[in-house]
Amino acid sequence: MKPLRIVLLLFLTGLLRAAVVPPNTDLTEREQQIIDAVHPVAVPYFNGTQVIGVRPGTALLHALAVTSKRPLMFSSKSLPRSLELDSQTGIISGILTKPGEYKFRAIAQNSNGRAAVEIKILCGDTLALTPPMGWNSYNAFGDSVRESEVLSNAIWLKENLQPLV
Repeated sequence: MKPLRIVLLLFLTGLLRAAVVPPNTDLTEREQQIIDAVHPVAVPYFNGTQVIGVRPGTALLHALAVTSKRPLMFSSKSLPRSLELDSQTGIISGILTKPGEYKFRAIAQNSNGRAAVEIKILCGDTLALTPPMGWNSYNAFGDSVRESEVLSNAIWLKENLQPLV
């Protein structure tokens, strides 16, 4: 017999049953927060840092963090001339050569609306002008990061990243 006929025969005789069950509603508050976070809002919302630190003459690469339904278009007002904003990705790139404080307005827009935020770039020789931020793999560990995992990652970073120039 063909597999489809076997499945149909088992189903019709009652030996194979299918049931629609409600979703698991016994979620913890933390689990519900995680699920809610993946549902983007319709109107753009900036949720990233509003202060960026960079050393003079060092390449700047910063992605604007915006929550919203895609596609999004990005634009800016008063962005320093030596920097560029990619209108499709929201990535700011370029090099600032003179120390100082640079302010500009970032705008994200989609078919549902737009949002704007003022962002400040601090360009100087001070170490850690802003808190170190960026991608990390701790989310892979869920809500239970252990000391051994953090130390293992720190050792890998020390051994594999290029020295700061």
